[in-house]
Amino acid sequence: MKIESDRLTAILNMPKHEEPDKGVDSAVPADPGSSGGVDRVDISISKGAMDKLGDLVNEMSEERKNKIASLKKEVESGTYQVDSKLVAKKMLEAWRGNN
Repeated sequence: MKIESDRLTAILNMPKHEEPDKGVDSAVPADPGSSGGVDRVDISISKGAMDKLGDLVNEMSEERKNKIASLKKEVESGTYQVDSKLVAKKMLEAWRGNN
């Protein structure tokens, strides 16, 4: 199955169904006592949690590299098979905003 990039781009850029306006008025000024209408969040994480997160990212990277290498071999050998129904399903989910 071959999908031309300009056609795929057109499909992916199709407008999604928007929720109706909930009555939020963007012209309302921020509270004068606030910090200029800018929200701020400070997040603190421990070194141990950071290390665990780093290990998880490294493991995922190795898995990803192995999967890419496997797919490359299949494509090069001509044995790669595309499940067109799954591709279509995923494209519709992405377009609709479903995951």
